[in-house]
Amino acid sequence: MSFRTLPLLGLFMLGAAAPALTQAPAPAPAQAQSAADRQLRALYEAEWAWRQNEFARLPGDDPFEAQGPRLPRVDAATQQARLAYWQRTLDALRRIPVGQLSPEEAINAAVFRTSLEAFVANGKYRTWEMPFNADSSFWSGLNPRGGFASAEQYRRYLGRMADVPRYFDEHMVNMRAGLKRGFSVPRVTLEGRDASIAAYTVADPAKNPFFAAFTAMPARIPAAEQEQLRGEARRLISQAIVPAYTKLLRFYRDDYLPNTRTTLAAETMPDGKAFYRAQIKEYTTLDLTAEQIHQIGLGKSRASTAT
Repeated sequence: MSFRTLPLLGLFMLGAAAPALTQAPAPAPAQAQSAADRQLRALYEAEWAWRQNEFARLPGDDPFEAQGPRLPRVDAATQQARLAYWQRTLDALRRIPVGQLSPEEAINAAVFRTSLEAFVANGKYRTWEMPFNADSSFWSGLNPRGGFASAEQYRRYLGRMADVPRYFDEHMVNMRAGLKRGFSVPRVTLEGRDASIAAYTVADPAKNPFFAAFTAMPARIPAAEQEQLRGEARRLISQAIVPAYTKLLRFYRDDYLPNTRTTLAAETMPDGKAFYRAQIKEYTTLDLTAEQIHQIGLGKSRASTAT
């Protein structure tokens, strides 16, 4: 069974309020498959293919570096459409008779259900209106850790660079909506985070982090094509990247930070107690209250002290 959850804004930072991507489950051996197995497999393979397209992924993408020619849409209408899709998929999953699944597919069904329930819960609480947290952000990780192997990969990277202004604008609209209803990152966790945005406002294209991938390009790419790609990168850094990060930095400092919540507890946010309970279930897979988990911790502490 190969379902695994990857760290979030990886995508994405693929979309920061987008769910963490998961790998499609490994199907049961063909000879052991029942009709229910085949129905389940068709469902999770369809959802996986849909999700790759929805979050602008390509087959074989590095989980921490999307390599498609665009960034995912993150506007509210798109997020609501995703919620509706995942709800329909969850409903379809619940109609599959678990008792008729092979042992391998029964495990896949359980993990798939857990993922879908988390996606649906996040959609209902509109977590996309708080698209970053204390240690991850949608504006980081958009430039690769190294160069690329082919000219086509560089062209796709240029496509993502051109898409940054639209991507940031959609996130800022969502963040404003979150602020309006009191749904935001705690202010105490945000001090100094603007430095990670400012790093990308360097006006000289050659010194901007987005240009680093072009400093040492593979020899298999002809020199003339390398220079053409570098020229396009310089243009996009000046005309798209720096303006987009500058706009985001101004929004972060002048609008977002001063209006974020001054409390830490998630339960102080809109429908906070239910949201916190949903977060507990997502991160622990347990349908328990915070108090029940606290009591488990106290019990283990007392047991440790006693020994």
